[in-house]
Amino acid sequence: MSIDFTTSDAFANAITNVRRESVILKDLNVSIKLDVCTLQPSIIYRSGHMSDLCFFSDMNNIAPYKRDNLPIIKYDTKVPLKLLVFNWYNIKKLVNIAPNDISDMFENYIADEGIIRPAFPFDGTYANKLFASWVSNFDLDGWVASTDCNVIQLNVDIQNSDITNNQLAFKTNPYYPEIMLCPPLSDNIVHIESDTNITYK
Repeated sequence: MSIDFTTSDAFANAITNVRRESVILKDLNVSIKLDVCTLQPSIIYRSGHMSDLCFFSDMNNIAPYKRDNLPIIKYDTKVPLKLLVFNWYNIKKLVNIAPNDISDMFENYIADEGIIRPAFPFDGTYANKLFASWVSNFDLDGWVASTDCNVIQLNVDIQNSDITNNQLAFKTNPYYPEIMLCPPLSDNIVHIESDTNITYK
């Protein structure tokens, strides 16, 4: 029976067999040692419809992303998934081995030791999608940032920024719990239900 991600407690229950092992970069057939885990079959949530790279979480953490009357959509993973542990060790390893054309995109992704910029503030690029695209080149189903994730994110502090003059203030906060799944998603997940009236706990 799948574990239902109604709250963030589900991350601890669904993540098993955390280990460091060799992961294959598919196109080049080279391997790198990374922290990975197994996500047991789970019911996970996202706001809006799926794209090639999709980010999911528990019901409460998805709630702030609900906008434009998009439904909260519920999915069930079909099988246990092999996921990258989204931690500082793995981020540094993967950024450092990226080829030049990819590593150039990550020039501003690492803000400081243990801190990432999930979005580049001036051009609106969602840096985490770039990183997710790079992760998709490996023999992995995606990544998981659990409730004990050791990564801090640096975000624009909208209230204290002068966006018109590109004078930005920043704030830091712990990385939010999430699951990112690589394409092809149809191999890993099945749509259960769309519900605009989900009650958050």
